[in-house]
Formats: sequence, C-alpha cells, structure tokens
Amino acid sequence: MQRVCFVRLLSWVICALMLAAPTALLAQDSSDLVQVFTLLLPVTASDNGSTLSVRVPFRLLDANGAPIDNARIDGMNLRLLDMPSGAIDFAMFNQIAPVETPLYVSLLIDVSGSMESSIEAVRTAAKSAVESAPAQVRFRIVTFSGQAGDPEIRVRQDFTDDRGAIRNAIDGIINPSGGTCYYDAVNESLETLGALPASAGANARKAVIAFTDGRDMVNDPNVPCSRRTIEEVIQNARSKRIPVYTIGLLGAVEEGALQRLATDTGGSSAIGNQGQLDTLFGQAFASIINQYMAEFVVLPKEGRNRAFLEVQLAGLNERVNSTIFEFNSPKSYLPTPTPIPPTETPMPLPTATFDAWRHGNFCAQCRAAESCERAVFVQSQPLALVLGGIRNHSGAEHEWRPGIARADPDQARRARDACL
Repeated sequence: MQRVCFVRLLSWVICALMLAAPTALLAQDSSDLVQVFTLLLPVTASDNGSTLSVRVPFRLLDANGAPIDNARIDGMNLRLLDMPSGAIDFAMFNQIAPVETPLYVSLLIDVSGSMESSIEAVRTAAKSAVESAPAQVRFRIVTFSGQAGDPEIRVRQDFTDDRGAIRNAIDGIINPSGGTCYYDAVNESLETLGALPASAGANARKAVIAFTDGRDMVNDPNVPCSRRTIEEVIQNARSKRIPVYTIGLLGAVEEGALQRLATDTGGSSAIGNQGQLDTLFGQAFASIINQYMAEFVVLPKEGRNRAFLEVQLAGLNERVNSTIFEFNSPKSYLPTPTPIPPTETPMPLPTATFDAWRHGNFCAQCRAAESCERAVFVQSQPLALVLGGIRNHSGAEHEWRPGIARADPDQARRARDACL
C-alpha cells in the first residue's frame, strides 16, 4: 500500500473559532481520475462545551470503484441542513487523518462444489491480501457451502492478528462441495461482528468480505441455498452499521446482487476473472484499509441534524458532494443573540416662547421678566441648537448669558438681535 503523507494547513470556522492547523492528504495530482466520495458509518459526535466535534469517516473511489489512496484534498466543508435563519450552517475541516482504530474483518470464502478449479488461486489471493493488511486488522476466517435451507458455515479461525494462524487457516481450506449458501454466511458474520465484546473497543470498525464464484443456490437456480434473503441481509447490515465488501468471479456469479449488497451496506464490489483474483482481493482490502476521518467543529441545533460533505480535489474544477448523513447533538450550540436594549423615547425639550417678541415689544417684556432667558431660551438642554448669548436686562452681573433654544432658529436669532 502506498504511503500517504501529510502536510499542515491552516483552517478556520466562520463562527470565529480559531482551530488547530489540520493535516491533509498529499500525493499526486488527481486530475486524471473521476472520484466518487463515499461516506462510511458511523458518524460520531462529542461535546466540547461551546462547540460540537463531528467525525465523519470516508473513502474516495475512482470511476471503476477502486479505492484512491493518493488523492490530494485541497479543501473540505461540512454543510448543515435545515438550520434556522441566521445560524452558521457550515464549517471547514479541523483535521483529516487515516482511520487507525482497530478493524475486525470476517473473511468469507465459498467452498461450494463449483470452487474445485479455483480454490487454490483463492487461497493464494486471500493470503496475499492478509499479509499486506496493517497490524491493527484482526481477521476471522469462515468458509460456507451447504444444501437448500441447511447452510454449512465453518469458522476456520476466530478473530486474531496472528498472521501465521490466519495463513494456516486459509491453507486448510480444501475439498469444496455442496451448494452456495451465500446470504446465510454473510448474515452469520454480521451477527458475530454485532456481538463483539466491549473489549474490542467502542470505536472498533467492523466489516465483512465475502467471496463467491456463483449465485445463492444448490443445483437448481430457482432453489436458493440460504434461508435468508438479500433484503434481510442488507437490512441487518444497515441496522448494525457494518459494510459488506463482495468479491465475485465472472461466470455464474450474480453481479447485480453482489453490487447491490455492497452498495446498500456501505461497502464496495470487486468482480473479475480467476486471473484477477489477486487484484480483486487487494481492491476489497484496500477499500477497508484506505479510509480517512474528517473532523469538524460545528454549531448545530439540539437533536437530529442532517448534513453533507463537499470536497475539493486537486486538479478538479468542481467539488464532489457526499450523500446526506445524520448525527445527534446533545444540546443546542446556536449562538445566543446579543440582546439589544430598548430605545428610550427622549422627553420632549421645553420650547422657547416668543409671545413677547411676536407682539413687537420683546425687550420690554424681557425687562419685566427676571431674565430674557425665561421668556425666550431654555438653558442646558441636550441636542438643542446653540445660538449664542443674549443681552441680560435684569441687572445681573454678567452682561451675556449662553442660551440654547428649541424654537425655530430664525425666530430665535431675531429675538436675540432685538435685545442687542
């Protein structure tokens, strides 16, 4: 497997949170590839106090469904759907890194009668794929065959990271016979993976890789070997959030059914001829191993949230969007609006009276008053028009006093000038 390098990038969230510099996938230009952005389950979330971290596992596939382990991601956003008006509905990634949590894989190998001529090549391809897997992958080796309604499912090796024990278990797969109880075998592995003990770890990943050279039947194509149907198996896989990766040999295999089983459960399908077995097994294993985790810091609403990811790849002019996924938020992280204090209606300022001036005897009226200010101007009121001083006829010590008038400015000036 090609080595994936990482570089530091600066990232930020529009909500004004400064995030740590993330790592991004760095490799050759991807302009010659057509990518399919595939989400994986489960999407997890954790409370940071004032924000929520959302972790989304994903992988990139080319147009043929093969995993891409050397694509450069120039940018990735998480978009929140159904958010209230004014909410921050997107965030850039905090970091992207390979998924390195423990991985439990149940590897199923068809040992029905039709496998007689290809079982050796299958053993070789399976061992090569196992040897190339990272150390954190624990394998379970299972074979299947059977008769109508009576599957024969045999566990050759329970989950282990001991590569020697796994090789020995695969080498012991001989003497194919019977029918192909494919769906029952897949369902048994789903039940086993779903019942893993707590010691496996809360973040452990799980997957089924199921190889077959034919369709689920015995001798009559109209008589299934399995008791379970493909619909039941898909429903079980989706409820347990366990992807199924299918491998098939061209010929008698039911390609559409294998592709549907993989696609509808979050896995992928690899189908080819016997000479391509090494590539088919390698492709299925790479789809599981070459997975990445993008982490975002978001401000979602409480409860169920819907979102999707959009990724910008180097060399491509358009973004690739994921399917819509869901996550739960334990509380609302929507910013609380800053309260705006109520606007106080200012008290109306006293209005200057110009009755005396209007009667043509302004100064006489001013002299009769204690001061001209009482008749014309009101002092010390804010937001008023400053008109200067007026002559004081009351015999006060100062000849001029400041005046502030709320009346018509022209009237006020004429009133002032009348006493000058």
